[in-house]
Amino acid sequence: MILMDIYIDDGRLGNIRTAFGFGIVSGITTNPSLLAEAAKQLEGRDLDQYLREILSSDFLADRPVSLQVPGGDTETMYSQAMKAWERYRYCGSRLVIKIPINPSLRGDGELDRDGLKTVDRLSDEAIPVNVTLIMTPSQALAAADAGARYVSPFAGRIDDYLRERAGRAFGKGDYFPAGGDPQLGDDGYGSVSGVHLVKGCVQRLMGYPDTKVLAASTRNARQLWEFEQVRARITTAPLPVIEEWNKVRVQPIDPEWRRGIRGFVEFEERELFHDLVHPKTIEGMQKFTRDVREVRGYVELFS
Repeated sequence: MILMDIYIDDGRLGNIRTAFGFGIVSGITTNPSLLAEAAKQLEGRDLDQYLREILSSDFLADRPVSLQVPGGDTETMYSQAMKAWERYRYCGSRLVIKIPINPSLRGDGELDRDGLKTVDRLSDEAIPVNVTLIMTPSQALAAADAGARYVSPFAGRIDDYLRERAGRAFGKGDYFPAGGDPQLGDDGYGSVSGVHLVKGCVQRLMGYPDTKVLAASTRNARQLWEFEQVRARITTAPLPVIEEWNKVRVQPIDPEWRRGIRGFVEFEERELFHDLVHPKTIEGMQKFTRDVREVRGYVELFS
């Protein structure tokens, strides 16, 4: 039995309804890329009305829904967050504002701390914030210190990054060992796998009981079990992964799954980079920015 909460990472109402039908899902996370996929199916319908339909769904009553602002600097993100909060907070779901840890598109240092400044201001207003694009435990710690309600380490992106740097071919759903691959080492910031990143975030945030680690960028059902083993409070996953988990959750854990955790390297307290720059954080912001431009009406949700 998995002990952490499971959210669905999607913006399509049909998929969301299907996932909640399994009885194991208790929240939603979205981002510009996911709402871009949903927008393709709207056939001219208004994105604002569509989002209200999701937030006011009966099965979502008082369940958390993360909505990401499209801006890239403190003043813009704060203004957009406040407008979205006033517009959607009473729709029935518990709105959570999603802010990137580092909104910089270039890694030149100019906007590196704007995400944290925004989180700090929103926390002062008692607005729940999910800090996204977390790629290092230090980023998670900085977000928690700024008052984040949730931090979302992107496990799958770290697994991708390790293989990309080594020039290895892989499929998006391919499993990566929780204990890492000795031939690949770490990502340059101390994490040997995505699950290791999640574990590092959990351990660094032990002094922040009000901040929950929300393991994101989940690629397969095996990772759900591994996230629970390293004590993530929540995970978010796309519908195919949730469907896969729903099929196996009532069965004993396969010994092969356990092998992914057995011998799992203990997280070593070491001096990690304390800045907010990680190649995958920048790459994620670049992709989200492209998707925002493609979705008609997305920016208007926050203005």
